[in-house]
Amino acid sequence: MKKPIKSLFVFPISQIYGGEQVWLKFLERVDRRRILPFALLFGKGKLSKRLDEINIPYYLLPETRIRKMLTFLKNLFHMMSFLKEEKFDIVNSLGVHLLTTLSTSILSVPYVLHIHTIHPLSLVDRWCVRKAKHIVTVSNFSKNFLIGYEVKSEYIEVVYNGIDIEELERRSKGVNLREELGLGEDTYIVCYIGRIVKWKNLDVLIKVIPNIKQEFQGKVKFLFVGDIPRIDTENFDYKDTLLKLAEDLGVQGEVIFTGRREDIPDILKNIDIFVLPSHLETFPMCILEAMAFSKPVVAVEVGGIPELITEDTGILVRPNDLDGLTRAITELLKDEGKRKEMGEAGYRRVREFFDIENNVTKLESIIECLLQK
Repeated sequence: MKKPIKSLFVFPISQIYGGEQVWLKFLERVDRRRILPFALLFGKGKLSKRLDEINIPYYLLPETRIRKMLTFLKNLFHMMSFLKEEKFDIVNSLGVHLLTTLSTSILSVPYVLHIHTIHPLSLVDRWCVRKAKHIVTVSNFSKNFLIGYEVKSEYIEVVYNGIDIEELERRSKGVNLREELGLGEDTYIVCYIGRIVKWKNLDVLIKVIPNIKQEFQGKVKFLFVGDIPRIDTENFDYKDTLLKLAEDLGVQGEVIFTGRREDIPDILKNIDIFVLPSHLETFPMCILEAMAFSKPVVAVEVGGIPELITEDTGILVRPNDLDGLTRAITELLKDEGKRKEMGEAGYRRVREFFDIENNVTKLESIIECLLQK
């Protein structure tokens, strides 16, 4: 019997967002007779706790940035020593990570780069990308973005994010969100779930509320579920900015910020429409989760979203199109039948194309095939 492939998975940040969720689901389900997983983290937190729960051994290094050169060099030494000692067959990195690229390049260890978010690539980023033996992206949009930086197409594989509908259902605790928030059954709930950061364009969503408030006589509430990342200095006052905007527009009573919640399945069960106004997304897990609970989606036609949303599962609008966003939300609020049809079509689409087992099987195959070349 062949020995399993000893594979290291590097998590550059210690918090859990979309990409980390996808990897955790993969690590929980990977066939350990084929691939033996280990993780490398930079600080303890919810991520290390979750790895303990799914019995994935991990190694810890201090959080570091290139500007702190002494710490960076120490971590480079420790990481190289760790790779030498453990003799990994392959290393995977969740996003561009200089420390991982340097270590694997010096030691000639095969390195797979997994791209879940995109941003303009610096010269250092481009070097890291080109050093990867293979690149896994979550959408064709992301693949084409990398090709634009002269990365060869044959080195890039698209593996869509997957979701486990049954696991989401099991996480439901039966929370009655309407009762908790003091909302009647005749009140519509339009919901956003994600980080409270500027590139999510949440101010655009707040700007459409006055017309919708007038149209539905105050019977619509806009729910913002999420928080500002702990180390994010750029967005630390963004929530205050949004609250001030809502106050200036006279819709502060229609806006509810819940903060970070762990009961996302219960929230999704209670809402009427899911909205994502971001001006850039690669392949958002929040849309998959909304579709898994048969909710219609209104989103911006950017990034990988058109690969996920079809005309029978949601409505796509142009970036920063206030009128289009208003029309889309209003149309769905007025038509219960359409909401139901789109929600059911979304559920079927997730079942057929974005099941977690498809994701796991493809990632396992990529790792195995790379070591056979």
